[in-house]
Formats: sequence, structure tokens, C-alpha cells
Amino acid sequence: MGTAFSPMRTYADTKLCNLLTVPLFAERWRAAGITVDAVHPGVVRTGLGDRRGPLGLLLKAAKRTWAAPEEGARHVVSLAGAPGTGRYFDQDRQVPLQGPALDADLARRVWDEAEALAAAR
Repeated sequence: MGTAFSPMRTYADTKLCNLLTVPLFAERWRAAGITVDAVHPGVVRTGLGDRRGPLGLLLKAAKRTWAAPEEGARHVVSLAGAPGTGRYFDQDRQVPLQGPALDADLARRVWDEAEALAAAR
């Protein structure tokens, strides 16, 4: 990790990449009858970010107010049987993609780079 590495920035960038490629995945699999949507299940109490020390204790205290994993899963499961079309949901509410998530050129670059990296394995 370089000095400019930021765990939160990396997390946010990966979420943006996920949203950028959802419509591309939906289009790619549509003919096969496979549907794709994305869902943000809310802030869920998981082990993500767990650490020791004062910051870890603070995070542990904050997590007590977050949704239980079962609650977050409810939002995901509710979409599992729904016909997907490349939509994005914030919990149970459909939200239109906006801002950088609508950048078709960036989406194609992310897709192509991921495909190249997967092929190189």
C-alpha cells in the first residue's frame, strides 16, 4: 500500500465500478433470461472494518445502531425473484443512477479492464 492509499476511497471506487457495470451485465445476460439489478441494503452490522484499539471500540459502539444482517438481507432477497433490468435500489426503493454512475464511456473502460484482468488470470 502506498502512502496515498485510502481504504474508504477504495471502497467507494469499487461501489462506483459495481454501479457502472450493472447495466452492462443486465444487457449481456438479458437474452439468456438472466436478470441483474443492484441493491444497497443499508448500513448493516458486519465484520467489515473491524479492528482493535480506540477506533475499533468507537466503530463497535456505532455498529450497535446499524441494521442486523438479517434486515440487510431482506432487501436483497426481495429482489431475488424480481425481473431485473439493470436498476439500482436503495433498500426497497428504486433510485435512478446519476452522476458518474451514468458515464457510459467510463463504464465501458471499467468493463474492458475487468475483462482483460480476468483473461490474464
